[in-house]
Formats: sequence, structure tokens, C-alpha cells
Amino acid sequence: VWTGAQARLLRALALSDGRELARLAFPSPVRLAPVLGPGRVYAAAEDGTIAAIDRATRAEVWRRRLPARPGGEPTVDGDRLVLGDRSGVVHVLAAATGEPIRTWTLPAPVTGRIARLGGHYYAPAEDGYVYRIDAP
Repeated sequence: VWTGAQARLLRALALSDGRELARLAFPSPVRLAPVLGPGRVYAAAEDGTIAAIDRATRAEVWRRRLPARPGGEPTVDGDRLVLGDRSGVVHVLAAATGEPIRTWTLPAPVTGRIARLGGHYYAPAEDGYVYRIDAP
């Protein structure tokens, strides 16, 4: 089980007894739920730091900092990681490396996890709208 913490940590806990198996320090609290992808776990901290961790070795694979606080948990979309931030930017990153692939700027801050349906992403925003974006 992977969990964030107020203490600026991402922790891996054993299901059997809750003992800590691994921990990864972040520069700010990890309050959003970590997201599982094929062989990886992805976590986002309040300062915009995003990290990918290998699930088998529990080692950090990559780390990147977005310009603003995440608006919701990342979404794994095949070989891509998608998330919006509180400045209204939707980011598409390469899941393997964290390298930016594409961004879109919305008229309002993103306030939740972005969904994928068909060839579109749907981003909830602070202005009460859900914005539809053509997925690359």
C-alpha cells in the first residue's frame, strides 16, 4: 500500500502488518492519493513535485516539478501521465521519463482528477465547468 503523509513523505506499507517498507521524501506534503500504473506508482506533492517510483524496487525513477500545485491526482493514460494544476494548466507527461509532451491552458484552475473517455480528456475546473480536451 502506498500512502502520502503530512510529513512530506510517500510511504510503502506492508498489507499484512502495516510495517513501513519504503519511504520517499518530498519538499512538501503529499496529500493527494498516489496512483498506480504498470510497474510504477506516481505521487504529486503540494509544491508541484511529481515523482515516479518503481513498484518492485521502490526506487525513484524520475522527479519533475510543475509550475503550480496539482489540482488533483495524476491520471495514467497508457504511456502518459495527465494532471492539471491550480494555475489552470493541463500537463501530459511521458510516464516513463516525466518529460513534457503537451500542455493546455484552461480559463480556470483544475480542481480534480482528469478523466479520459474515448479520444478526450475531461478536466474539472474551479469555475464549475468540466472542460473537454482532445487527447493527443
